[in-house]
Amino acid sequence: MRKEAFTLAGQSVLAHIPERPRALLLALHGLQGSREHILSLLPGYAERGFLLLAFDAPRHGKREGPPPSSKSP
Repeated sequence: MRKEAFTLAGQSVLAHIPERPRALLLALHGLQGSREHILSLLPGYAERGFLLLAFDAPRHGKREGPPPSSKSP
């Protein structure tokens, strides 16, 4: 398995890529998480052949974003 960082649709993505990927899993972190954190919780999936992709949500990890709006929709 190898680990790579790249840009996809303008967003920085981390990937755990097995030798022969069977399927893709998109790993999304929780409220105070990051892409590194969620991938650290899923090593068994990559070991079993799943290609894992993770990105930071706006204002999480290394991704910036606009401040939260104080207006309700």
